Amino acid sequence: MEISPNVPPATQERILRSHWDAAIKSANAMAEQAAKVRLDIGKDRVAYFEKIAIGAGAAVTLLVTFVGSHTYKLRPPWLLRSALISLVLAMVTAMFRNWRFPYYLSAVYQKEEIAAIRAREKARLDYAVTTRPHDMRTGGTVNTEKITTEFEKVCEALDGKIRECEKGEESALGHVMLAEHLTLGLVMAGMAALVVLAWLNF
Repeated sequence: MEISPNVPPATQERILRSHWDAAIKSANAMAEQAAKVRLDIGKDRVAYFEKIAIGAGAAVTLLVTFVGSHTYKLRPPWLLRSALISLVLAMVTAMFRNWRFPYYLSAVYQKEEIAAIRAREKARLDYAVTTRPHDMRTGGTVNTEKITTEFEKVCEALDGKIRECEKGEESALGHVMLAEHLTLGLVMAGMAALVVLAWLNF
């Protein structure tokens, strides 16, 4: 944040301190709100695919029970096998999706937390460089060159962690989206096969 050099030092300090405090509050509020929204959405989607897995499993069980309790065969047999395979695979992909999803949420939350820490430290650096407050350990003013160098090292480390989180987030999201599409496609294929099977046999 740049401040005109014509502004009195005391006013500069108040402005930067206010900016620092606002950055902390904004980062905390944003992280809390984002976490709540994503958590609610995540719970809904987990429940949705959990129901799909349960429904697919129930359909397979009922179908096997029905076929086993009747002496005649459903025709064509390949359609019955296709329906069973599709529903079983849908159950597996839905379970995989729900297993992978927490990894995505974890990466997202961790990235936001690190980004908030980075913003807080940047605001603290701006405040220290401009106001040059007293160093409580030495009694003199804060060495701005030293804390700037320290911040650059910390910032580099935080940026590295953010990139790691982004990679984890991208990988997990790719798996989740693929599993979601496969699950929905397999369920629709299985249900369509059952409808055709019922149409041809009853």
